[in-house]
Amino acid sequence: MEEIAKTSRLLESPIHRSTIKMMNADGIFTVADMKNKIGVKPKPGDELKNIKKSGYRVLSGQLDVAASILNKFLETNPRHYKILKESLTNGTRVGLFGTVEVWSKMINLTPEIKNEIKRDNYTANKKQKPGFVKETNKADFVKDQYAKLGYFESFWKDVETFLKEGDNMSYAWVWQELLVDTVDNMKGLNRIAPPVLYLALDKNGNIDYDSGIREEHNFPSNNVGTLMLWAAMNGEMENTMKVVSAAYMQGPILLTDDRRIDATSVQGQFSKDHYKFAKKISGGLSVNMPDFFWKTVVPRILSGLSLIHI
Repeated sequence: MEEIAKTSRLLESPIHRSTIKMMNADGIFTVADMKNKIGVKPKPGDELKNIKKSGYRVLSGQLDVAASILNKFLETNPRHYKILKESLTNGTRVGLFGTVEVWSKMINLTPEIKNEIKRDNYTANKKQKPGFVKETNKADFVKDQYAKLGYFESFWKDVETFLKEGDNMSYAWVWQELLVDTVDNMKGLNRIAPPVLYLALDKNGNIDYDSGIREEHNFPSNNVGTLMLWAAMNGEMENTMKVVSAAYMQGPILLTDDRRIDATSVQGQFSKDHYKFAKKISGGLSVNMPDFFWKTVVPRILSGLSLIHI
């Protein structure tokens, strides 16, 4: 699992990021040009905004294929319509479908179904929200949080079932594009699915409402997303979910601790230079789980042994 989790892309995909050079060659120089290309009405002033960054997968010319696969999936799995829409419409530069307007033109509207999963807003202005902390005292709070993981598992099991039918496996790249969107979308499925199971404390063990904090996943969402797609493609959902269910969670952490994580390698080596200048260790704990997790914790999870005395 370790090597799979660290793999950024499992599959080749016909979807690509558009470079400035590619867009200019296609006559796209401004935001207005881009919107006209995808059939979205420009806003006043868009003609004055030059495109200065690459991205814009919405221009790749393969959306009709991706849309046909998603429509086919939603015929038997309409419950996932809303989360897919939220996950894939995070703006024209980073979202596969760019905007809800593009999505609505290409994806068949399913019967109105209540959204089964939503993002927990537990921070405001980079501080912990007292209102959310109060919510954690409710009797069913932990149960409700784990229900999100239950939905997450059912989503990927539905993908697994879908990929086994006909030639659908050849379009597994569509789900990889969903993972690409997760990187930049705080409302994406992989970002909101883990339960909120911890809060930030001060040095006295009290809830810290004053220090700067950041929302973080203790098991990087890019790792988990890759594992889930691999599991859906290879019939490994049971063992993968054992690990994900035991280790995947999120919560607020102090910015000082977040910088320390960024400056630590997967071997546990801490770089004071990186910490001082707020630099991330390449391939470190900001994007991967520590070696200890894969070598010691995961085998115990899969064998059913207790983690208490590790």
